[in-house]
Amino acid sequence: MTDGSHRVAGEGRDAPARPAARGEAGALGRVLARAFREDPIHRWVFPEDSQWRRGSHRLFATLVRDLTGRETALTCPGLAGAALWYDPESPKPGIRAWIEVAAVTLWSIRGRTRLVTRGLDELERRRPKERHWYLSVLGTDPSHQGRGVGSALMAPTLARCDAEGVLAYLESSRPENVPFYERHGFVVTEEIPMPEGPSAWGMRREPRHPSHREPGPR
Repeated sequence: MTDGSHRVAGEGRDAPARPAARGEAGALGRVLARAFREDPIHRWVFPEDSQWRRGSHRLFATLVRDLTGRETALTCPGLAGAALWYDPESPKPGIRAWIEVAAVTLWSIRGRTRLVTRGLDELERRRPKERHWYLSVLGTDPSHQGRGVGSALMAPTLARCDAEGVLAYLESSRPENVPFYERHGFVVTEEIPMPEGPSAWGMRREPRHPSHREPGPR
């Protein structure tokens, strides 16, 4: 689930992405927890502030750690944000991460476990059946928003999708962020309502010819 309040005013490339190191997982978990603090879907999972404090940063840190071995967890100078991608050969997104933090997560959402599981299962069911890169998380630290960080974090993987002829997919949990993704070639495929909660918007991006440039600075 993307949308850590990373809307940008420009599309700069002055913060090039790089693979995150395993030792940076804790710090990036805190960055993503700040970025997603007001995100509709994540706060549907953790509706109370106490639940969010207990579960969010540890979940994000484990997701980062889970992907550093595949070098599909990307960050940038100053740890301004992170993009967490699952490549076409990855196992089911985030399963090991959820298992590792189950004790914290399930305590945090006690009484809502079945509801949340239904919603997450529905998101997974709607994902493309063909080979694709899945952008699970894209978030920018609030202090770095508006500087093109989100665009820079996506750029290397989108270029790889174009070079390899593979589609990309994500779910946007904020309708106001849909135009940001559209500028990078994503198209809304459907609205996906969560049970007793907000909606997400499934978006897919067909591979472009390598010569097709991403949007330049504005």
